[in-house]
Amino acid sequence: MDELKHELKPCPFCGSKVKFKGGYLLAGARRQMWHIICTNEKCGLDAMWYGSEYSRKQQLIRWNHRESEV
Repeated sequence: MDELKHELKPCPFCGSKVKFKGGYLLAGARRQMWHIICTNEKCGLDAMWYGSEYSRKQQLIRWNHRESEV
């Protein structure tokens, strides 16, 4: 997991580093919720999304995807 932290792209809003908080399986849910936060307290990005159909690594690849780079 540590090697994936270094591969995360920065916050799309302020450019600061982000931190992968983990994947959570909520009670009664069939999908995991994934969680990434910005390390810049002034920014406040706190992103959560569902996606159990993908592995942790695939979710981090999703985070790194930027439409502007396509």
